[in-house]
Order: sequence, then C-alpha cells, then structure tokens
Amino acid sequence: MVTEVQQDQTLDIAHQLSDRACDDAARAALEAPDETRAEAQQRKRHEERAAKLRAKLSTRGAKGAYGDLVVELARITDAEHRVLSVLLKCANPDLSQCFISHRAAAAKLGMKVKAFQKHFYRLKKIGLIDTQEFRRDDGTQSPSGIIFCLPADVLPGGWRGPELWDNRRSPATKRTRNLRRTA
Repeated sequence: MVTEVQQDQTLDIAHQLSDRACDDAARAALEAPDETRAEAQQRKRHEERAAKLRAKLSTRGAKGAYGDLVVELARITDAEHRVLSVLLKCANPDLSQCFISHRAAAAKLGMKVKAFQKHFYRLKKIGLIDTQEFRRDDGTQSPSGIIFCLPADVLPGGWRGPELWDNRRSPATKRTRNLRRTA
C-alpha cells in the first residue's frame, strides 16, 4: 500500500520532471536562431525573382524566359542542351504548342533517332520537359505534345508549362481548338 508520503514524493518528482522538460523546451526555443535580417532580405529577393519569372512564363515571351533559365543549368550536357534548343525552336512563343516528332528533331540535329531519344528521356527525367497525350473527339490518339517544365530547384514550386494547349500544326491553320491538359 502506498503511503501519503510516498504519493507526495512521486507527485513532486513528476512535477520536477515536467518543469525540467518545459525548461529544456524553452531553452531550445531561445537558442534556435531566428531569421536574420540578411536572410529575410535574401528570402524576399528569391520570392520576388520567382514571381517575376512566373509572370514572364505566362506571357508570349515565355520561350525566351524559359531559354534564359535553361542556359544557366550546369547539370545538362551539351547534347541535351542542343535537343532542348531544337524543341524550343519548334515551339510557339508562349510554349503552348510543340508537336515535333523524334525523327524530325533528330534529323535537324544530324543525330540518330536513338541518340535523340536518349537525350530526350534524360531531359524528361531531369524535369525540364514532359509529354502530353491528346485524344481527338472520336477517341483516336492525336500527336503527343511536349510540355516545357522547370523543376522546383530551378523555380520554387516548379512550373509545368502553360495551362492551355493549342493543337494547331501552324498558326496559319484555320481549324483551331484549345485543349486543356489532363494531369
């Protein structure tokens, strides 16, 4: 049977442990470094830069803005950069249309289709491009479009091309239909 003295001692020990845990948590909170003024300014500059880039990528000048960002990337090889350049040349200014075949792009680069595909899928793995399957009204598959993307380490939050896609082969084509991408 527990005596009253033992019960008081147990409660006293529990209170001491609780107080010590609270003191440790308060000390850790005080010792945790707050964001310095310089860090806050740097974070603000990064956020402003990301907002400006997103604004540029949502206009007719998206092609140039995307190309400028990609040139700075050191993690893609020269061949991958050449493949991306050909894809960008085939895209329209707001990046809402790019439907070049692997064979045609490889021919423009003077490389074999297998070599082109190797670099193409590497760019896809890095997160700089993606493909989108389209279906016609009758359910048959339309040519796959190329979506230009930016991974989160290049642009905070990442970017996955324009929201609306145009399936025209050329701007002179009369039949126009905007397609919404499916995720």
